[in-house]
Order: sequence, then C-alpha cells, then structure tokens
Amino acid sequence: MKATFSMSLEGPALSGNSVEIRQLGPLLVELGELCERANAVINRDQSSLTVRWQQEAAAVTQPASATANSLNLSFAVRRRTEGGTPNLFASDDATDTNRLLQLLGFRAGGERSLSLLELLRWLGGEAPAKIEEVLGGWMRVEAHGESTEVSTHVVSLLRDAAVRGRIDGLLRPLRRKGVERILFHSQGKTASSIDRESVKLFAQPSRRVQQADGETLVDSTYLRALGIVKVPFRPNLKWVLGSESERISADMRDQSFLDRHQDGLTSYAAGDILTVRLHTTAVRTASGLRTDHAIVEVVGHLSRAQEAQQTSLDQLALDTEATTS
Repeated sequence: MKATFSMSLEGPALSGNSVEIRQLGPLLVELGELCERANAVINRDQSSLTVRWQQEAAAVTQPASATANSLNLSFAVRRRTEGGTPNLFASDDATDTNRLLQLLGFRAGGERSLSLLELLRWLGGEAPAKIEEVLGGWMRVEAHGESTEVSTHVVSLLRDAAVRGRIDGLLRPLRRKGVERILFHSQGKTASSIDRESVKLFAQPSRRVQQADGETLVDSTYLRALGIVKVPFRPNLKWVLGSESERISADMRDQSFLDRHQDGLTSYAAGDILTVRLHTTAVRTASGLRTDHAIVEVVGHLSRAQEAQQTSLDQLALDTEATTS
C-alpha cells in the first residue's frame, strides 16, 4: 500500500507548466530527504521510507487554483517496517504514512493537531518561549504571549534541526524571483499554502540574533567523520569528538539519535566513528574568538568492533591474495 500527496509551484517561472531541471532537481532531493528524516524522527528508525514521483491525471491532482503558470507534481510514499511495528501507529503502512504526511502538512485532514508547517506559521519565525507536556499526550507551545496545543510528534519534528533545515531547503524556490507560491495537497484538498511573503516565517530562528554581542565570521554546516572521545552521561552535556589533528565539543541536536541512545536501541563508545552534519559558528567578540559546534544529524556510525572486523577481513583478503599469487 502507498500514501500519496501532491506539490504545486505557481509563478511566472513556471510558464507553460514547465521548469528548468536544475531548479527542480534540488527541490525533489530536499522533499525526499525531509520525508525520510521525519519518518526516522517519529518512528525512531524502525522503518524505512521511500518517496517516488508519479504521473497522474491533472484533473485528479491539480488544485482548483492551477493556472498556465504552475507545475504540479504527485508523489507516492511507501514505508517498510523493520524489526517489528513502529512506535507511531499500529495499523497498516498506508495509514501510518498518511498520518506522517499529515503531521508534516503535506496531506489534509485526519489530525486535530496543527501540522508542522501550520505550527511554524503560527510561531511566525520565532523560537517557542516554552514547551510543556499536558494531559493526553499533547504539548503546549507558548510564543509571542499566546499558546497552542499540538501533538507530541509535531513537537519532535519541530525540535529536530535536520527536519527544520530540509524545510528551509524545500521552500528555497520562494526566495527566488519567479515562484510565488508552493502548495501541498491531496484528493482536491489543500493542506498547506506558502507564498513569497510568508516564507520567512518558516526559516529557523537565526543564530546571529543569539550572538548579537559580536560579529559572526563563520556560520556553516558540513559533513564530517569524527571519532568519539567521550560519550556524555547526561543528554544535555556536550559530546567530545575528534581526529588526529583536532578535538571539539559539540551539542547534540539530533533528537532521533538521542532517543535511540537513551532507549538502549543502539550503543556508542569512545573510539567509535560518527559521520555527522556539523554546524559551526565562529563569532568575534570583545574578549576574543568564540567557536561553537552542534551536531545537526548523525548520518552514520562505525563501532570499534565493526572497524576491527573490517580490518581483519581486509588483512585476510591480502593474505589470501599473497598465498595464491
């Protein structure tokens, strides 16, 4: 079974219902990675998810507002459970995936809670002033003197830096001239509509605001492979990582990684190697240069045992090759 949804882009850049492939490619990658990351956060990596573009009749998938300056794309999403029933729901995969898409704001209906996109619009580009648990598995989010109650799953998505980063990438076309609006819809019902004027509400709160005491010299995210020097004994402490030439302390912002670690689903030890998306900021202040690191997402993990096993296999292959030559 599969769940489906559609995304439409509107604006003069879509004249003739077409778009330059170099603009469309990155958008599709961001969409696929966003869905995969959201599934990992909600289901704690107990299932895998794939997103495929599919062609359907325009009358079925296009919103009522579709014009000659628009492009409509339809997607099929399939989820496969690995090692048991996922944490999110206990029903068939299509129902599970439909609800995941509703939590993101890609499908309409079915959820009493605000979707993630709706919550981001409500926050208005601000970070929540306070988030607290209320009865019935809901969370109360406070911002700009008001409050709203949302699903715990939506809060989990809100707190995940990788999810937020991919939403920012998905909406990037709205920051370019020629694209005026992006819609997400299913079965003729619009789930989310975001235009050029409101796209700024969905960006992550800038770290520069928090670092107004100095000049930001570096603010970038890049892929690194680093060894674990020290695993913190409390979730809010920094992870110490390093290589032969450096050692850094970093905040762990990958909530899915922390959840798996705390639930005992995976174990980590000094000497293991993590492949991570590392966000680094360097700020020049009155007292000197301050550098901060944060792990946005853990992409891969190689334990010392796996590394030793691979080394043994490589050595065995070399010995075999030397014997037979």
